[in-house]
Amino acid sequence: MTKTPKTILVTGAFGGIGKAVCRELSLQGHMVIGAVRRLPAGDAVSRQSPGPILHIEADLASVDGWKHVLEAVRSGGVRIDTLIHCAGTLIPCDISSVGAGELRKMIDDNILTLMLACRAVVPNMRAARDGHIVILGSLGGMIPMPHQAVYSATKYAVRGFVLSLAEELRGSGIAVSLISCGPVHTPMLAGESRHAGSISFFNSPLSPGRVVRAVLAALDHPGGETLLPRIWGLIAPIVGAFPWLFRQVYPLVSTIGRARKLEYQTKASTCMDFSGRRQ
Repeated sequence: MTKTPKTILVTGAFGGIGKAVCRELSLQGHMVIGAVRRLPAGDAVSRQSPGPILHIEADLASVDGWKHVLEAVRSGGVRIDTLIHCAGTLIPCDISSVGAGELRKMIDDNILTLMLACRAVVPNMRAARDGHIVILGSLGGMIPMPHQAVYSATKYAVRGFVLSLAEELRGSGIAVSLISCGPVHTPMLAGESRHAGSISFFNSPLSPGRVVRAVLAALDHPGGETLLPRIWGLIAPIVGAFPWLFRQVYPLVSTIGRARKLEYQTKASTCMDFSGRRQ
């Protein structure tokens, strides 16, 4: 675990992964700032939660929204040491049925928000010659995802941006870490389970806690890419490099995915929570 308390900005702080990340970092004594698109009804623009977590409401897909976040941080007299980017959107849909608004939302939430977040924090980190950017990506940025082509395309873009950014910032004192995850037990996955696509269910979903542990490991050992589950560290690069191979194995992957999706739906119908425990 990291030893020195830091000021850590987490985007998507109310999402399934972002909330778990904020909670654990807070318990470790870090100052956590959660940037969110919208606070629950009745909350102020910023509020204290159990532990030292400050939530800031802003449009994270806009320049003005990030100006607001930075102004709020500066007014608190702190400097952002680490950015952990958890924000993202998946709208399950075939390309023939995706609405223009849905398409734009996935592009804005998955690509533009990330780029604006990095654009906002890099200048001060570069001036201090110290900082760390951790991005939660997706195996959908390495493996084609039929029935989720738009989402997969945005995650390919995320991975390309992050790997390029890491080289751009080499020698600046800013580390860049990428965590590419398979499916995780979150409300997003529950939404996927109601769609025709099945590849996301080929592997048993990860718990948010498993992703949090990967984030903590990245904080202790900055830089590089982590693939979860680990078996994909061997499989994903091969499939990504040889698309024809994926085409050959997809029928089997899809069959297994459909069976496991039915299993997931059965568990969901018996009131399993997102960590896999019965409520």
